[in-house]
This record gives sequence, C-alpha cells and structure tokens, in this order.
Amino acid sequence: MRERIDCFLPCDNLAVAEQTLAQLRDNKTVQHIALLVEQAFADAHEAPENTSFIVAEGLLSSATMFSMAAHTDAEYALFCMKTSPLMLGPSALERMLRAARDTDAALVYAERCLCMSHKKRLVILMNIQIFLTTSDLLSILYLH
Repeated sequence: MRERIDCFLPCDNLAVAEQTLAQLRDNKTVQHIALLVEQAFADAHEAPENTSFIVAEGLLSSATMFSMAAHTDAEYALFCMKTSPLMLGPSALERMLRAARDTDAALVYAERCLCMSHKKRLVILMNIQIFLTTSDLLSILYLH
C-alpha cells in the first residue's frame, strides 16, 4: 500500500494559498489538506475544494499540535510554517516520504531556493524537533 501524507498549512489569504493547494491536490502522495486559520477567518470564508479548516489559536501552540494530530490518519504529516506560496521541486514530497520511511525519522529536511538579485541559491534546512502525537505512527515533517 502506498504511504500518504496529510498536509497542514497556515493560511491568512486564500488567493495566496491557492498556488500551494493546487500543487498538493495534484500530488498522489497527499491524502488530506487542512488550512490552519484563525476563528474570524473561518467564519468569513469557506474552505476551498478538497481542503478543511482547522481553527488554530497559535501556530505553535499545544492546542494546534493536538488538533493536527486529531485530524491526521495518514502515516505522515507535512507541517508548513509559512503562509507564502511553496514551489515544490520534482518529487519533493515523495523524497521526503522516502527519507522518513527509510530512516524511521520523526522529522525530515526541507530544501528551499532563495531568489536574490535574480539569482537562485539553494538552502538546505535541517531541523530536529520532537512533537507530541497521539500515536506512534504520526511523524510531523517540519517545512520552513
């Protein structure tokens, strides 16, 4: 059986989030997409197609982490920390999933290109964090 990823993204503007959502919707590895929003945002907007809202008091609050864990039934989860659009590289999620599975990791790296003066510079980000989860199957991938 193919392993899947549940994705959690902060959102304060649906138009900005749509570019990232389109990439995730097109990826066969992604099982569910949830947008982390404030209560006022959830009251004023409807969740986009094939996504749901999770009301988050604070992005890194314990309540948010527990809400994410409660809304995950995939073996892995992607937790994005930025509201700016993501441009995923070729097979990025598949590579992250493979790294998590092969190393039995609770966390996997993320790569990001910075564009400065019309030049791209690759930055490799590595973070090691321990998250409280509701099961041993949940690993959270922390993407800057």
